[in-house]
Amino acid sequence: MKVKDVFLDVLFPPICLNCQKHIEERNKLICDRCLAGIEINNSLFCPVCRARLWQDKKICNHGQSDGRQYPFVLAAAANYGNETTQNLITYFKYKGFESLAPILSSFVFKYINFINLDLEDYIIVPIPLHKNRERKRGFNQAKLLADNLSERLEIDSIDALRRIKNTKPQACLSGRQAKLKNQKDDNIFNWLESDNSRLKTQHEKRQENIRGAFKIIDGSLIEGKKIILVDDVYTSGATMGEAARVLKENGAKKIIALVVAKA
Repeated sequence: MKVKDVFLDVLFPPICLNCQKHIEERNKLICDRCLAGIEINNSLFCPVCRARLWQDKKICNHGQSDGRQYPFVLAAAANYGNETTQNLITYFKYKGFESLAPILSSFVFKYINFINLDLEDYIIVPIPLHKNRERKRGFNQAKLLADNLSERLEIDSIDALRRIKNTKPQACLSGRQAKLKNQKDDNIFNWLESDNSRLKTQHEKRQENIRGAFKIIDGSLIEGKKIILVDDVYTSGATMGEAARVLKENGAKKIIALVVAKA
């Protein structure tokens, strides 16, 4: 080890972003113990009810309106409820840790191999950010993930969508998780029962917020193509649903919504 590296390690010892403990290896952002605590999923999922789906075997039977609203199958590498996964995505998306993109995409790559997902003849399309938000954040997290996956999978990544509506962040339209943490044990069930009545309204707000947000850049890029639509997190499905709807209306053949984690 160089003297300069020893000096830097003394002043700025490498620590795990998740557990804040010392890491022996330099240039690592997360320790092996925290990585081992991230459970990789072993199936595809229904985009409506999150039920597990095996390839080419649908076990859900939702109505036509749901089929139009969610014209894709959900592929989620991990669960957002896992604290480590949630912390890494937060650092990546909101705290400027762009270097986490290869780590997060490695979870997705492992998941794809684990479930033996057939991606022959697919192209990758990232969910775009509006130019104002991308300028403020400095990058588009979905684009970084898509580019990393493109290299790993040797599949073309194409910027086929443009975000033409500067929507409110979808997370701002539902504060349920934060509110849930503040509830006392003795009234949590009463609170959940009353809160369930608001979930439909919140979902409708998300759909209204994202409606008309995307536009196809060039229809010839996606017409007749099978598409892997990439984003970081799948929550209500409103964003993926709107993007997929636009792709379908412009000739996309089949769509897999591929994310690091699902809520």
